[in-house]
Amino acid sequence: PTAVDTSNGPDSQQNAGPPPLALSADLCDDPGNMAILLDSPAAEEILTSEQLNQEQVERMVDSPTEGPVYQIDLRRYRDAAQSSDGRETELTGRDASVLYDPTELLESVGARVVYRTEVDDQIDGDEVVWETIDIVEYPCPIALFAVLAHPDHGAQAVHMAAGVENSATMVADLVPLPPPADPDQTGAAFPPTGDDPAFDLIHVMDFHDIAQYEPGSNEPQRTGREAWSEYQAGGTGASVELGHYPTAVLEVQGVLSGDDRTFEQILMVHMSSKAGFQALLDDSTRQEGRYHRHAALQNNYSMITYPTVSQIPYASPQAEADAAPPAGS
Repeated sequence: PTAVDTSNGPDSQQNAGPPPLALSADLCDDPGNMAILLDSPAAEEILTSEQLNQEQVERMVDSPTEGPVYQIDLRRYRDAAQSSDGRETELTGRDASVLYDPTELLESVGARVVYRTEVDDQIDGDEVVWETIDIVEYPCPIALFAVLAHPDHGAQAVHMAAGVENSATMVADLVPLPPPADPDQTGAAFPPTGDDPAFDLIHVMDFHDIAQYEPGSNEPQRTGREAWSEYQAGGTGASVELGHYPTAVLEVQGVLSGDDRTFEQILMVHMSSKAGFQALLDDSTRQEGRYHRHAALQNNYSMITYPTVSQIPYASPQAEADAAPPAGS
């Protein structure tokens, strides 16, 4: 379960009366539903909140029925929960966050959790050491905002606010990718075993506008994304040969709440095993091109995860035919 924390204490919008829109699976059929939300005092309180990035809110308001859209939540929890009204509690941050369960709200608008995981190891990026990642698929921005504006969500969100120390909530579009030829990776060079199972390597990335190469590198001027593409071009072949494949590529529209930095892309690669990952790290072509990676990235988190829910959809047959081959890690 995941949603933006929008509570402001015991007198917040969870006591504001009926929801501006009845939650249903057909909200995305009528773009006029966004106007209903915007005219509602309860929704206005949410959508103009200082907790939300107004640039991203406006981006979604301008595309009310486009979707699906994916909400990605990175979270780090408090050691001890902190109630918004100052009440003492013996709950840990984790305990408090478990009380936040908007499953019925999500299902009522046709949304669903498509990815949920603990972070096993954060191998790159130390601004925050994240603990969990959740991804929810919403049919469109109207559905997402309708959930946020619902009074039952406010009642739920106080628990998440009490439990979370740091968070980053992003909204993204899913890049269509073909399904893997060997999803179980039985044919991988280092297949998964009971002692060394498959895992996802997740990169959350923000690119430099202009790639920051070291002086004397003799590289032409490139954007950060172009430098990242140069890096991937060297490592993709080895990744494919070893049997790794992408779980998802998500192009980030913007950060919705919880972090004042920007992120542009989330790349998730299904690695066959730790042994297979080490073989990729040892690949000479990949090593030789790492300077492109350093030049490309402004902000980056790389995390090893063993997801308990992994249902991010692959492309339809037509989208599969149109999709460019994905790059490796």
